[in-house]
Amino acid sequence: MTRGKKLATAFAVTILGAAALTIPAGPAYAATCTTSSHCYGEVEWYSSAQVYGTNQGLDVRCLGPMGASTSSNFVTEEMWLLTNNSSGAYWVELGMAYGAPQGSTRYFFWADNRPNGGGYHEHDLSIAANFNTTYDDYITWVGNNSWQVRRDGTTLGTSTSNPGPSHRAHAGEELTANTGAAAAITQFLYKQTSSGGIWTNNWPGASVSTDNPPYGGWISSGYSADFYSNCSFAAAAPDPGPSFTPFTAATAASSLKKVVTGLSAANGVATPNATRYVLTTRQAAAKLTAGATVDSDQPVYLVTFQGNFTAKTAKTPTGSAKPSGSVMTAAIDPATGRITDWGIEQATPNLAGLGAVRPLA
Repeated sequence: MTRGKKLATAFAVTILGAAALTIPAGPAYAATCTTSSHCYGEVEWYSSAQVYGTNQGLDVRCLGPMGASTSSNFVTEEMWLLTNNSSGAYWVELGMAYGAPQGSTRYFFWADNRPNGGGYHEHDLSIAANFNTTYDDYITWVGNNSWQVRRDGTTLGTSTSNPGPSHRAHAGEELTANTGAAAAITQFLYKQTSSGGIWTNNWPGASVSTDNPPYGGWISSGYSADFYSNCSFAAAAPDPGPSFTPFTAATAASSLKKVVTGLSAANGVATPNATRYVLTTRQAAAKLTAGATVDSDQPVYLVTFQGNFTAKTAKTPTGSAKPSGSVMTAAIDPATGRITDWGIEQATPNLAGLGAVRPLA
């Protein structure tokens, strides 16, 4: 897939009373979006000065359906902050998604990647992700190699063992299938150039990169932007709704096996090995596997399984390699049946410290 195409022929229109949106002419596909080669429509910036936080006003107008299997495909509207002064190996991200691993529904998420032994970890949040609502999203340096993720004043989690500062960020949409539908407006973009400092706009070195589709473009250069693929900026139809099934302790083994098998297959291993599980809490599971804090602490089953995994369902910045590893983990909430957190890494976490460990045949 060819990256770095600049938005070419375009014209401005006003939709739903919003600001002038940059709509590219010509719907021809210039790239093939797959789970192995994701497509992007985004705005990007690079700052020679150190950056300690980014802030966007995310207003999603359409997200889904996929037109492809939602067990392995997804579409997002989000913001990535590349940390540790890297060009794509370390990052923290935050946004809204449709599809894998949650199926045919929208959900909020945040994730990080730390190749210093932390691996990739995704934390999937509330299913109630609304259209035509501006969410005030932050990724902020809080010292001690940690980045805090917030939305509308609520802390969603903290990425730890993730060095700073940053010099690069992206905002836009990511697709794994050409049929994915998405449209959003980033109402504002701000940066923080000192720890705890003031927030300023006018992203430096601002540019546009698009795979046509998905498309991306500036409304106001360095400040606000829009993105879309296969749907307009009018609100889409409601989601079909969650397809998860709550389960009890008596049916935990069969329910967990179904979820884990699907997650493993979507990331390259049809039959995982050494599958084990323990009943714990979400905070304890996140601390053990990701070293992270999360926004709830309900009972979950933490499952570990082994294989030669490539995280095709990971939400990754453009140009970054897909995370890989020999171990995957998944925290599953029995009250809803859905995955709350999942990851891919190299070392198997020690489940024994959390409680009675059971094999999953």
